[in-house]
Amino acid sequence: MNSELLYIIEGCKKGNRDAQKDLYFHSITRMKSVLSRYCNELNDAKDIVQSTYLVIYEKIHQFDAQKGDFNAWSNRILINEYFQLLRKRKKIIDLQEGLIEDNLQNQFDW
Repeated sequence: MNSELLYIIEGCKKGNRDAQKDLYFHSITRMKSVLSRYCNELNDAKDIVQSTYLVIYEKIHQFDAQKGDFNAWSNRILINEYFQLLRKRKKIIDLQEGLIEDNLQNQFDW
């Protein structure tokens, strides 16, 4: 990992807003590229990227450059956020289907 990225990550660990901004610009192109393979909806992609950066900034203190690569670590967060969105959608669809079934059943109960 290059020293510039390490410096940026250390700044993020200290809560430095400029470092967070630098990290965003350092990684956003790669994240968009990865996400484009999974997500076709622009608004969903924007939501996923936003939630991904929130998680990264919140958990950056857990990242250890000695144990792994930042790109792999942040990609894992990105993919997890994508799957979390899918799970939320499935719950909403399941809930709606359940309500529709209940309504239909109640209409025909004598």
